[in-house]
Amino acid sequence: MFRSIATFVVLCLTTATATASLYMAPNGQAIYDAGQDITWVADANLANTSGYCSVVDNCVNAGNGVMDWSDAQAWIASLNSVSYLGVSSWRLPNTAQPDPTCSSEYDSANRYGFNCTGSEMGHLYNVDGVTSSTSGLFSNVHFAFYWSGTEFAPDAANSAWLFAFADGRQDRSTKPSASYAWPVAPGNPFNAVPIPPAAVLFAAGLAALGVTRRRRQSGVFTGLPRSGIN
Repeated sequence: MFRSIATFVVLCLTTATATASLYMAPNGQAIYDAGQDITWVADANLANTSGYCSVVDNCVNAGNGVMDWSDAQAWIASLNSVSYLGVSSWRLPNTAQPDPTCSSEYDSANRYGFNCTGSEMGHLYNVDGVTSSTSGLFSNVHFAFYWSGTEFAPDAANSAWLFAFADGRQDRSTKPSASYAWPVAPGNPFNAVPIPPAAVLFAAGLAALGVTRRRRQSGVFTGLPRSGIN
């Protein structure tokens, strides 16, 4: 009994800790990132799931939602033009340039980096633990690259930064390349309120106790048939 409850509570504590700075907005469609004071769209492939790519000839592949950098910027502008979710300050995520937290961004030949926490997508991946396989509160987080709104300074006319949520690689590519786009807005426009970790643990404990009580009543907990319980 106690081992099961302890395991359950530890699992909930781990989950609460992993998402300690990420809070779901009341509308369920955005996530506030308190660590960076920005808000992400909860659907990391909104361009595709919203139907945008099927009705607008701006996506490289209408079946998966990838766009070149210019079209990604145009899509963001379209969200702002209609005040998507009541917000007109959407943009692509920023990339620090240079990002001193990266392990190899200064490589003059490759210009890529890992373990980046100074950039918005790098922070989401490396600090908040959001990856394509552990997306947490988010949905449709793809393993491939996502565009940054930051142009690549050595070749700003032709290249921009991007980030892969499969392995945390921060890199750059030419603007005509195809990548995903993930809208982000400054601040906390939806007034997302965090749930205190203590409340999460309390609820987890009650849930575990409830499961234990039901098992006792049904005879499952002791392994005895119902008729064998006094």
